Amino acid sequence: MSHNIWHMWLRHPSRQRMAILNKRFPYISLPNTTSYDVCHLAKQCKFTFPVSTSYASFTFDVVHVDIWGSCAMTSMNGDRYFLTIVDDHSRFTWLYIMKNKVETHVHLINFVSMVKTQFQKKVLKLLE
Repeated sequence: MSHNIWHMWLRHPSRQRMAILNKRFPYISLPNTTSYDVCHLAKQCKFTFPVSTSYASFTFDVVHVDIWGSCAMTSMNGDRYFLTIVDDHSRFTWLYIMKNKVETHVHLINFVSMVKTQFQKKVLKLLE
């Protein structure tokens, strides 16, 4: 198997760690280069968000919406975008995976309908 595959599967270890693994498991080959373009991205940590000063008193009073994409790699189904919907009061999050940004409108309509039928509530405000 290619050393690149091992390097990715093992979550981008350093060259020194790969050498240790190679001694114990000779079938894991050492990388040819000292670093890869994605290594620093794969090891990035996300800082915690500051304490929220939410002003939503009840669920679905305020809902935050964000679209992320396009991803460099598509999913097996050809999806490249993510739509996240977060309730400001409960912080409950819904995630929709999309092929195109055009699908956003349909997902938002369906989300508002789901809130109305399942929770007997109205979404009062959508924020980006």
